[in-house]
Formats: sequence, structure tokens, C-alpha cells
Amino acid sequence: SYPSHVPINSTLLTHISSDQFLQRKTGKMANHGVVTEKDFKMWDKLANNKHTIVQWPLSQVMFVNDKNFLWLVLVPRKNGLEEMHDLQPNEQYQLMDEVTAASNALNVAGEALNGSKPTKLNVCGIGCVCRQLHIHVLARYEGDKAWPDPVFGKFPAVSYEGDLDKYMAAVKAELVKGIPEVSV
Repeated sequence: SYPSHVPINSTLLTHISSDQFLQRKTGKMANHGVVTEKDFKMWDKLANNKHTIVQWPLSQVMFVNDKNFLWLVLVPRKNGLEEMHDLQPNEQYQLMDEVTAASNALNVAGEALNGSKPTKLNVCGIGCVCRQLHIHVLARYEGDKAWPDPVFGKFPAVSYEGDLDKYMAAVKAELVKGIPEVSV
């Protein structure tokens, strides 16, 4: 038997759940506790210096207001999550789809905004400072302030100030190409 992470074809239909089939065929995820924005409780520390840029089926996508690094944070809209394994299997697949779409968006928007594609896209979920489940997606450029080291805690954030709307609009345009925005 094939593992459920293999792309769908007619041979595999009996090997995945109906939720996984729905998600992969339509892009819509069955709701197993994903909450509306007003019922969602995000840790204050996690929301600090970030702007919600799009709502995807599972995650609230936040744009980090730090001109040092083109940076998104994806936060699954389920209360009480700390680890990836706290998600249902279909939600784990959805989160990976969303991380991939965010990575693609930063790759394209990074080139448009900065004149070249990022050297590397960093994806990580650390959670030592803020335990609520969240995934960082960063566009890194060789020669950026922290290159090649991790960016966390290295430098104070530098606000986009007057450029914030321009950067957020460019990134959002690419994000919604990957996964359509949902209303929550």
C-alpha cells in the first residue's frame, strides 16, 4: 500500500481518508476545530510587530514588520496547539501546503521587490520563546545582516514605515495565487 503523502491518482483513492481526498481535490479542508478569527487566541508575543496579511484554510498568515528580512509567520487557527503532532493528519498536510505556498510567494515577491530571488528560503518552527504553534518562512539573501547565521534575536527590527503597504501588497498578491484567501 502507498503512504498517504504520495500524490493522488486512482490507485491511491482507497488509501487516504475522505478528508484528505476532499482537501487534495478541492483545496478545501474539513474543519476539525479551526476557529474563526474572533474566537482564535494568539499569544501577544507572537502577534507583536506582525500584520495579518491573509487567512488561509488553516493558518493566519502574518507579515513581519522588519525590513531586515522578508518574513512571514503562519499560525494555525486552532487554540491550544504547541506542536505539529497536535494537528490532525489532514491539517498537517494542509499546513505543509500552506508553508510551500508561502515559500513560493516569498521567492517570487522577493525577486520583484529586491531585484533578485532569495539565496535561500528558511522554514522553521522553533517555539521555545512562544510555545503556540507557528511556522516562520523567511527569504534570505547572501550578505544579509545575519547571513549565514540564524536571524532570531540577532538585530532589532527595522520598520518598513512608508514601504509597509507596498511590501505587504506584493507578498499578498503572490500568497493568494498559491492558496485562495478564506473568510473566517
